[in-house]
Amino acid sequence: MRAIILCLFLSSLALAQSPRGVVVVLAIDRATAQSLSEQLIAARDRAHLSENQLEVRRVLVQGWSPARYRELGLNPSDLPLEGLARYSTNGRLLGLVGYPDFVERKVQDGASSGERLVQRWAEANGLATQPPQPLIRAVTVVPELKEPLPIGAELLVSVQAESGGNVLINSSSNRSLTLPEAGGGLYQGFYKVNPDEKGDIALIAHFSNARGASEDKPVGHFQAIGWTSPQILSVEPTGNDIYRVSGTAPPGALVKVKCHIDMGRFLFIGYTDYDHEWTVRANEQGQFGFNMDLNQAETRRSGMDLEAQFTLYAQDPNNEQQRTEETAYSTKVRMTYTARAYPAYYYGNSWPGYRSGFSFGLGYPGYYGRFGRFGPWW
Repeated sequence: MRAIILCLFLSSLALAQSPRGVVVVLAIDRATAQSLSEQLIAARDRAHLSENQLEVRRVLVQGWSPARYRELGLNPSDLPLEGLARYSTNGRLLGLVGYPDFVERKVQDGASSGERLVQRWAEANGLATQPPQPLIRAVTVVPELKEPLPIGAELLVSVQAESGGNVLINSSSNRSLTLPEAGGGLYQGFYKVNPDEKGDIALIAHFSNARGASEDKPVGHFQAIGWTSPQILSVEPTGNDIYRVSGTAPPGALVKVKCHIDMGRFLFIGYTDYDHEWTVRANEQGQFGFNMDLNQAETRRSGMDLEAQFTLYAQDPNNEQQRTEETAYSTKVRMTYTARAYPAYYYGNSWPGYRSGFSFGLGYPGYYGRFGRFGPWW
């Protein structure tokens, strides 16, 4: 598309009144004329100029002859072009005024060109305009984006802009949230962290008004914890063969944990292994913990290190299909607590053995199995 933007400065020296100008958009098609005029109106509004001070008009140049371009002092090859123009008393466009500061050829950015035209016109007429005001006045987020955010965390995003527009909150995770207007140009809405968001997430506010003007403003960055596999951080003894297992997981997730301890063998007989499962829920900070009571083992191996092997995964409590990959963790544990009475068995001459159900023993006649050398152990 090719277009010309021309600006006319009309002022009355006889009357002591505010200067009045007319910005004329010359375009080959209606769509271009509409778009450029909307950009000029937006630039005028940002400069706090009224329509009575600076009017915006549109002119289509479809079917213009080369002679008509020559009358205006224009060259079609210069299009798009913008600058001040002259009008006759009957409203006929007579041509460019010719001020170098008001002429731009080969316009590439209509919004920037409109901004320059408005500011130059205001300066030429001695108007003390404020710096161009952004369309988005302010953006706030509660809570502040300082701490990592878990899945399901909500951010209250507020955008202050002109009334009657549209505000979108776009994220680097390819999400978009529309903020409804609460009144007076205040747009508010909640941005909720999704399970598929992980790592650094950038939020950007996008505002557009009815005139087609738009602006983007950064909201900020936050670290999304994301739907990550749970991790065991420590397995600490608390006494009496009870261990405290602690770890991290997605906040609010159900953590499924299994533990296997190979109790080993005595001679040609294997001890019963320890296998146990837990389901715990991570808190809002993504932490979980539970007690592992080795006293629940069917067999006891005192005074030696054993390998505790954990496998675990996290699951969405509201969607069983949503779960993380399984992770593994292993550590050494030792069973030392002997105060509890457990079935004990003696092999031969006072050989202690702790396999439940083992039916071999040497003692008095008739005292086998659970009866040791001196009768029942318990």
